[in-house]
Amino acid sequence: MRAGKPVLRSGEQPLQERVNPADIANLVLAGSTVASGRAIAVVYATGAQTEFGQVAHLTTSIKREPSTLELQVARIVRIITAIAITMGVTVFLLSYFLIHMAVAESLIFAIGILVANVPEGLLSTVPLALALGLGSSIHHG
Repeated sequence: MRAGKPVLRSGEQPLQERVNPADIANLVLAGSTVASGRAIAVVYATGAQTEFGQVAHLTTSIKREPSTLELQVARIVRIITAIAITMGVTVFLLSYFLIHMAVAESLIFAIGILVANVPEGLLSTVPLALALGLGSSIHHG
């Protein structure tokens, strides 16, 4: 069926029992309107049994693999997290045992160091790196 143009439909029975729904001459899909004449329609499928429902099922049943970029960003996040936690624990131990700060003060100082190690610019750096990579691949490709 073409959008915007009337398509003739017939009330005759299809010759074959099992036929592709797109090939049935008297089939109208949901949302169709009658341009001229009169029509009575019978609903033969709803929900997942419709053509739209089958397409939706196909799109939801596909298992999506993570992209190379997602894997690399996850690796960078793990590395940054490991560095930040290591520095936080080290600062806590050094401030508590060497400088003899109170436990609460050492903990607050360590949390401050941990938070300071998370790069604020990481969120803007990833799209910039993607744009630079795309530009160089277009230029050299």
